Amino acid sequence: MCQYSSDYGHATDWHLVDIGGFATRGAGGINMEATAVIAPLKRIVDFADTQAAKVGIQLAHAGRKLSTLATWVKSSVDRTRHVDTSVAFANEGGWPDNVFGPVNVPWSKGFPTLKEMTEGDLQYVGDAFIAATKRSISAGCEDKRGCKLVPFAEAVKKAHPDIVVGAVGMITTPQQANDILAEGKADLVSRARELLRDPQFVLRAANELGVAVKPAVQYKRAWPGVLARM
Repeated sequence: MCQYSSDYGHATDWHLVDIGGFATRGAGGINMEATAVIAPLKRIVDFADTQAAKVGIQLAHAGRKLSTLATWVKSSVDRTRHVDTSVAFANEGGWPDNVFGPVNVPWSKGFPTLKEMTEGDLQYVGDAFIAATKRSISAGCEDKRGCKLVPFAEAVKKAHPDIVVGAVGMITTPQQANDILAEGKADLVSRARELLRDPQFVLRAANELGVAVKPAVQYKRAWPGVLARM
């Protein structure tokens, strides 16, 4: 999920620890969400590769959500602290006067006022996506297609059985994830918040379902059950 933790667009040690932590705990595929592509990502992808984990990337243009505050800056989780605007102003590292979108209508109340994109702006974004795709390949990222909520994923799979379809959204238990795959509703299952809540989810799921996964060698002594099946 979005981490709001880059240093002016550059991945940091936080991203290495975050992504690397999933790689060392048995995740076979990791998708970096809403990501720009620059050199520091290669270090992260290379580390994940040492753990036999593939890293995909979701290129994104934030559009009308640009120049906004990190979620924890805008409000605390318990809502005891809350600010009325989502805008990150210039003195906070934002660029609220230089936010572009398809129309000059803010995303929502408290978001930046937009500049409507011209054909030249659209070409700039298109060229940037092409360049980012090339940098993704250079960094070693895998191709990542979007996942859909389970009912939509199931409908797409039925209509197009030959394409790979991913399911996402409120998939919180190992059995639920396994049932989606076993019933042919999707070919892969993605989890976001559940992995934030429980970074050990993959290892716990393998233990519960009786299948094998590969944790980092430094962690194997803690998971003899999954190793016995490898």
